[in-house]
Amino acid sequence: MKTVPPSTSTVLNESTVRQCLQLRNTNETRQYSDEMVKLITQLAVKLIKETLHRSVVSALDSCSNRVQIDHFHRIIAQIIIDFDL
Repeated sequence: MKTVPPSTSTVLNESTVRQCLQLRNTNETRQYSDEMVKLITQLAVKLIKETLHRSVVSALDSCSNRVQIDHFHRIIAQIIIDFDL
């Protein structure tokens, strides 16, 4: 049976991103356009996919068949540096 990868909408919902933006900026007068939320969602999905891919590579490099939390922690540090987050 072939596994179908989830679509972007199932990976990260735009309404979730909008809620995160509103939590971060509690100023109620600030409005976020649908286009901006969509772009931020797409960027976040790309960062998530890149982080997961790098975590798998890190696990394989350390001869592990399973991604462990330490692989993920190393990659998060690299992502922060690479993308200046």
